[in-house]
Amino acid sequence: MNVNNIDKRAFSSKSFLTSLSKMQKLDGVKVVPKHILDDKADTHTDDKASNSKKEDKGLKGVAGMRELKERMQRDFIDILNHKELAAAYDILPPPVLLYGAHGCGKTFFVKKLAEELSLEFMVINPDSIASSFIHGTQEKIAAIFNEARSKNGTLLFIDEIDSMTGHRSSTENMQHLSGEVAEFLTQLNDLAKDNVFVIAATNHPENIDRAVLRSGRIDSIIYVPLPDKEARIEMFQLELSKRPVTSDIDYVKLAELTANYTASDITNIVKTASREVFGKATMLDDTVIPVDMTTIKNVISRTPSSVSDSDIRFYEKLHAEFSPKESAIRKQRIGFYQ
Repeated sequence: MNVNNIDKRAFSSKSFLTSLSKMQKLDGVKVVPKHILDDKADTHTDDKASNSKKEDKGLKGVAGMRELKERMQRDFIDILNHKELAAAYDILPPPVLLYGAHGCGKTFFVKKLAEELSLEFMVINPDSIASSFIHGTQEKIAAIFNEARSKNGTLLFIDEIDSMTGHRSSTENMQHLSGEVAEFLTQLNDLAKDNVFVIAATNHPENIDRAVLRSGRIDSIIYVPLPDKEARIEMFQLELSKRPVTSDIDYVKLAELTANYTASDITNIVKTASREVFGKATMLDDTVIPVDMTTIKNVISRTPSSVSDSDIRFYEKLHAEFSPKESAIRKQRIGFYQ
């Protein structure tokens, strides 16, 4: 029996969980007998199963980051869902900068926000604007912004904005960046009036030219820290909900074992554990073996966090000290993503 023929929704059903008690043992790992899978393959097409897929759309597919979700609800979702009321108060979604260590889910969050708002999602990054021609980069920047304006509502994500808008005061950067920064300054002015909403992200806000951070260009600067315990619990639950698992998974314990791990670290841990169990399944005539607690713990034990202690100290210091001169810009710590 080929595993691709299995209805994955069966793994979340109550009857399937009951059948786990009938599982056999193999090298310390529980194995789902083939007859159980065959019985479930063509069932569970109810509305509840269908809704589980819908719940992954938009911000419901993001674990943790409750404060950031609330902030986006207030500053983006509510405004765009009540445009006439917002217009009466002359309110538009503000341009935002998210900063923090790599792997904390900044890009993922913005993509899911665009999905939540049913907006076109466009990305500007250093690769997308690179050019070997004189003024070529500036032309590419202008073309991307013009394309965003031409659509019926766009969330424009500027990734690694520090690489494209570095300080022009440096002699080394002056010639290379002056034109690019000037183009960004021109394009960023009051974009929301054109139905283009900007969220930028960086690991190094201290390297961004201060003119870019002026009110009207970037109005809100938000720190995205490493996921807290609650967020890590939700991340493991979200990642493992996509896979067959044993009933012994202790999500609180997994979160405790992964303090100071990033969102991408946790995703990688679950994927690695899944690959290991998949390897065993291929030797059992494609019998599906649920991912178990022991396998995940073993992966964690040999997988260090991708963020070092010195990285953590750096961002804690940056968070404490980073204070833009423009009084209109507020800096907030938000308590995490997926």
